[in-house]
Amino acid sequence: MSHHFSRTLIAAMLVFAVSFAWAAGADSAKGKLVVQGDDKPLSMELNHAYFITGPDEFDAAKTTRRVLFTGEDVRSAIEACEDAGCAMYSFSEGMWLQIDDSSTMRWWGKVKPVQQSRMLDRSALVLTTDTPDRLAGTLTLDSSGKPVKISFDAPLVKAFSAGK
Repeated sequence: MSHHFSRTLIAAMLVFAVSFAWAAGADSAKGKLVVQGDDKPLSMELNHAYFITGPDEFDAAKTTRRVLFTGEDVRSAIEACEDAGCAMYSFSEGMWLQIDDSSTMRWWGKVKPVQQSRMLDRSALVLTTDTPDRLAGTLTLDSSGKPVKISFDAPLVKAFSAGK
């Protein structure tokens, strides 16, 4: 095997490894969603995080950012949606977090058969990346009497316009 071929092969393998490592971090979440059931807490693992933007529900002139957390990969379902509402409910179990300009955030979650929604102080979200194309950080929820931390790295999946 020639030196040139070996270097080319090693370079190609390195590019593949770096690409794979980057893809492994995309759409990722690590944590649990816990909601209080009738007789006990119910929980699910959160493995994926998706960042979407779209018009605010009450003022279409404002843009709201949302992070969707799921156990299963629902990227294609989100991409197929025509509006942010469709994307926010594109999964049967999981949660979304709405981030806007106020000092509080709103979240909704569902672990079958229980749904829960609450307001959350903005201090519960610590962002390590906050760009138009990506949100990453840690969210701390207290939905069942004990704090749960959710780490995430969410690239922008879709930006919905006010007309859609």
